[in-house]
Amino acid sequence: MKIAGEGWGNVDVWSIVVTAVVSLLVGLLGAWAALRAGNPKRRLHWWVESNTPLMSPQYGSSGDISIRYQGSRVDQPRIVEFVVANTGRKDITSSMFHADDSLIFDFGERIVRLLTTNSSPDGSTTPPITYPGTTRVVAFELNPCHIAERQVVRFTFLIDGDEAEVRCSQMPLVDVRVVNEVPGARRRSLVLGALNVLPGIAGIPLPVFRRR
Repeated sequence: MKIAGEGWGNVDVWSIVVTAVVSLLVGLLGAWAALRAGNPKRRLHWWVESNTPLMSPQYGSSGDISIRYQGSRVDQPRIVEFVVANTGRKDITSSMFHADDSLIFDFGERIVRLLTTNSSPDGSTTPPITYPGTTRVVAFELNPCHIAERQVVRFTFLIDGDEAEVRCSQMPLVDVRVVNEVPGARRRSLVLGALNVLPGIAGIPLPVFRRR
């Protein structure tokens, strides 16, 4: 009696498995690309690019070195670079700010002043910002505006205080996914995780069918 596989030559099961997995992935990626093309999404990423103290706390507390802005002393000066990016494939318009409310980002420490603003690509309009309140301002408002597809805006602030977590305390955008992470960070993490798992999978012995 013949059994299934008896007529096979030397067949490496790994090659079958790899071919099947690759074919499956290609099909899934094709379906995912078609879905994205038919349903473009709006996404707004924001993150802290850098948060750098201008001097060691020991020098500020000793009084040997001091920094002042408009006559007021800045005890714990630090430079914070904050980035907002429209990573989607469609523009974000001012009408998407519900009830004409602003995005509010809370730094947790006093904002002394905005030092620079840079918007790319060249020619893109820099979103306007304001500050809520009048005493010890710790947050800024990104007012309703047009943020073009793939536009990246960098704000550089002078902050007085410890390094604190930045929070989005008000998010009025409609039909826009707001994400606190560097674009592509999650995808890179998944790829690295898969690469770390593969060696373990490769170590699992699989049978090799041979002609009897």
